[in-house]
Amino acid sequence: MAAPLDVRLSGHGRFGLDYQGSADQMPTAQNTPTADEQLMLELTNRARIDPAGEFDALILNAATQTGVQTNISAALDQFNVDMVQLRSAFEALTPAAPLAWNTALARAAEGHTELMLENNAQSHQFPGEPNRAARIAQAGYPNTPATVSGENVYGYSQDVLFGHAGFFIDWGVAGAGHRENIMDSRFTEIGIAILAGPGATGQVDTVGPFLVTQNLASRAGYQAQLLGVVIDDQDSDRFYDIGEGMGGITVTATGTGGTFTTHSWGSGGYQMVLPNGSYTVSFTGAGLEGAARYTVSIGGANVKLDAFAADFAPVIPPLLQIGSDLADTLLGGTGNDTIRGEGGNDVVYGGLGNDDLAGGAGNDVIFGDAGSNILWGGLGNDTVQGGSGSDTIHGGGDGTNHLLGNDGNDLIHAGSGGDFIGGGAG
Repeated sequence: MAAPLDVRLSGHGRFGLDYQGSADQMPTAQNTPTADEQLMLELTNRARIDPAGEFDALILNAATQTGVQTNISAALDQFNVDMVQLRSAFEALTPAAPLAWNTALARAAEGHTELMLENNAQSHQFPGEPNRAARIAQAGYPNTPATVSGENVYGYSQDVLFGHAGFFIDWGVAGAGHRENIMDSRFTEIGIAILAGPGATGQVDTVGPFLVTQNLASRAGYQAQLLGVVIDDQDSDRFYDIGEGMGGITVTATGTGGTFTTHSWGSGGYQMVLPNGSYTVSFTGAGLEGAARYTVSIGGANVKLDAFAADFAPVIPPLLQIGSDLADTLLGGTGNDTIRGEGGNDVVYGGLGNDDLAGGAGNDVIFGDAGSNILWGGLGNDTVQGGSGSDTIHGGGDGTNHLLGNDGNDLIHAGSGGDFIGGGAG
């Protein structure tokens, strides 16, 4: 089992292709992440946001060197990772803002990963290949003295999580350069390339089964982005897994700087530049049944906001029901309903939602059920019961009414007749 390689942060200076465009004129052709690359991006950002928590995210049992996968456990044992020191190292890290995906960095990473595959070797630079800084400049990343970058490569990763664990635990190498690259707060963007290698077919003494390159960088004039992933969380772990990304979702941010819209990639990820300020963010599209809105603040650093399909409550239209002169039984739904009994001795159930219920003429029985309801007995001798919410109850008329608040902080108005009032709990 081999260890990954890293190259630490360095300044670019000027060399190779001198890209003259401004930050918002970077190449527009999209190298959007595959599902594998999106997963590694999510794992990387999870570690940056909560580095101390990454220990428990990767290690099941420190005492027995047991990782969350058997291949991680094997690496911990092979490289004799000191679990006490590892936990202490993670806890000493300072959280950093999440990284945005960058097309140019992804192209540079892809080119280098292809060379690792062609050369059947793990390296940061092959004969005839430009150095890392020149490669990312040639891919279109701004090449100025302010640009800084770093690179992690792993030619022998067994899967995405294994590769991330190799980088962040930094097994088998001196120092912690991979982890330091991932956690460097100066980096704002990343490009990742993951390719299958010969090792995927069971061959030995070859690279693979998966080869990974991460190019991390920052540039002058970078504008903070809102970023995240839209997830159909099939295993309910509140984290992205391959196959759970929802593509084509419209993401709209409205707030201080205006209204901004983008769409999620096929992998489920999304991102957009936002001026500093507060925003309400909504997600709409196939597979999101209902509405969910989030509030975020942008203050010069990237902000991560994930959307989970399960959090989207269906939008239920209000129900309007009008009874007859007969004795009706009228049932509300799960929305905010309006029901009128009219004539006859009616039975009215509000159901869920904040309802407006009125019995009308006749001796009616009205149940507010859940929600904060407005209940009107009307004419006749009525029984009006609130529900679990904070209701407003009106007896009405000169009949003898039973007005019961039940739970919640209720407001009860008796009529001119001999009414019985019971406040209930609350």
